[in-house]
Amino acid sequence: MSKHSRMVVGAYTSESNGTAAGLTGWQSPSDGAHQQSVVELPSPSWVVAHPSQDTLYTAAGKEPGRIHAIGIDAEANLTELNSTEMTNGSATHLALTPDARFLVSAHYGHGSVASFAINSDQSIGEQVDQYTFRNWSGPVFPRQTQAHAHQIVMDGDGCWIPNLGGDAVHRLGIDHDGHFLSQVAPIRLPAGTGPRHLVLVEDLMVVACELSAQLWVGRRQGDTYDEVGIVASTFRTSTEDRPIHPSGIGVHVCERGTQVLVANRGCDTIGVFNLDISSATLDFAQEFVTTAWPRDLKVYGDRLWIAGQTGNQLATYLHDPVTGQWQPDFAYDAPSPSCILLLR
Repeated sequence: MSKHSRMVVGAYTSESNGTAAGLTGWQSPSDGAHQQSVVELPSPSWVVAHPSQDTLYTAAGKEPGRIHAIGIDAEANLTELNSTEMTNGSATHLALTPDARFLVSAHYGHGSVASFAINSDQSIGEQVDQYTFRNWSGPVFPRQTQAHAHQIVMDGDGCWIPNLGGDAVHRLGIDHDGHFLSQVAPIRLPAGTGPRHLVLVEDLMVVACELSAQLWVGRRQGDTYDEVGIVASTFRTSTEDRPIHPSGIGVHVCERGTQVLVANRGCDTIGVFNLDISSATLDFAQEFVTTAWPRDLKVYGDRLWIAGQTGNQLATYLHDPVTGQWQPDFAYDAPSPSCILLLR
């Protein structure tokens, strides 16, 4: 049983070939969970929460893009507070700065990131700054004809941004006024890997590469990361002999050690790898079939949540502390889910 009592699900609506109505709030995310509230927005595909956990931020996936601030009460009822326009189109991913003074968005189509002020009442303020990654491309046509910023991962006074189109991970600082600062040279990954999402684990960075279906591992060296390995065996992030398109990546830490989990679209599996932090190596541990087109993967304690975009389902799994394996738990029907967020 999860300690969380509320769940918010981002999803795709009709203009993105989805069947959802918008952003949904759920109460008591367990076997008895039920949908509580819906705010109708065009494809709110990613959602993050203010540290207070009573305000959410999501990006509508229709041009011109907008950031929406959404209130959420103790019963998971959602109420739109306000919104603001983005100058560089719809956003793929969002993250809050550690002090929750700014929201940062990644824009896949425009190869850029933007920052927005968070007002004192937690509503969303105006756009503060924008940074575009120019003259970045890769060898995989047509996915790498330009930069594609895919994720924001906060780290100290800045953030890391995987650039799928340019085979790079960029580091940008964020100053006290919410402006971007170019701090260090980008981390360059092998050509054609297509970095999509990443996780930071102690002094390691693990990157899920969508185009090569590999995991790249780097160790922190000063202000950057140096490559120490890449999962490049015959199975890559999956043992399946089918198309593999890694999407979400997560970390599970328990007494048995540290695991990295990767959602594989196309073959619709979850790949599990044991991570040895001292040697920076990943060893294949398990793979299991899940709901169709697993777009988001979240680890909360010993429970794994999967958003199956075309499976129209939220699937959950529990970690067995004895075997170290993941076992099916329960599932909900949910239209075109793309992002899962659990709240207390």
